[in-house]
Amino acid sequence: MNNLISRRNFGLLAGLSSVSAAAAVNGFISSAQAQTISAQRSTLMSIANKAGTSHTFVTHNDGRVTIHLLDAPSGLIIVDSGDAGEYSEEVVAMAKSLGKDIAGVILSHDHPDHTGGLNSYKGLPIFTSQGILGNIKNGPFKKPENVDEIQALDADEMTMAGLTLKIHNYKNAEAKEQIVIEIPEMSTAIVQDLVYNNCYMFPGMDRTNWITILEELNTKLDAENILVGHGYPSSRGELTAAVDYLNEYQQLISESADADDLVKKYKARYPNLMGEGLLGLQKFAFN
Repeated sequence: MNNLISRRNFGLLAGLSSVSAAAAVNGFISSAQAQTISAQRSTLMSIANKAGTSHTFVTHNDGRVTIHLLDAPSGLIIVDSGDAGEYSEEVVAMAKSLGKDIAGVILSHDHPDHTGGLNSYKGLPIFTSQGILGNIKNGPFKKPENVDEIQALDADEMTMAGLTLKIHNYKNAEAKEQIVIEIPEMSTAIVQDLVYNNCYMFPGMDRTNWITILEELNTKLDAENILVGHGYPSSRGELTAAVDYLNEYQQLISESADADDLVKKYKARYPNLMGEGLLGLQKFAFN
């Protein structure tokens, strides 16, 4: 069973409580279990198929950051931690309710809104690329207390919790370096901050390269489900929509005199997007 929800319907579900959203997307969760795993600070969205289930926690912060929990055949996999422990602790609580071991945590990139809750994962195996690990250890952001527990991935394909994980590494797009996780058995790709779904965006490093990477992924990935770093899960068409969005965003930047002017134009062009906290980062479009 593959419960794909249209982008519009995900937007409608955003107004529901996390338990209601989970039940609407994911009929196999009983009401009793939903009460146990209720995400008070996040909206929970789940997509199920024969190989496993992806549970996406969309945090109720100003950036609508996501954390993904994959319920796999022989364990659980977590991707990212959100920006604070209050979010990652919800994910750990749900993991415990599922009664499986956490096989590993994977960090998609070094930005603090995706690593800030890492302390909740103390004692768990944590992985990322060698380059991202260096960015976390030596970059400008606050280091997690358990930074020394992070291990460098040494292969571009691995098996974890009974799933094949294909790791694609990209540099100088939204972040200095980021990994995309492709999971063939689930027809799913976790692209994180390469796609902002119905959210304002961080200007990133090199938007032209960012667009090139998205176009490559649209050709390269064999995935129906796209799990993003900000906003709700979507389908493959989101990759094309992300390219269009980036091109329009580039145009807004070129027409703006400074960050304040960009924010004004950005909000006028897209008045209903989520993640207004990201508007405060538009100054980086002019660095």
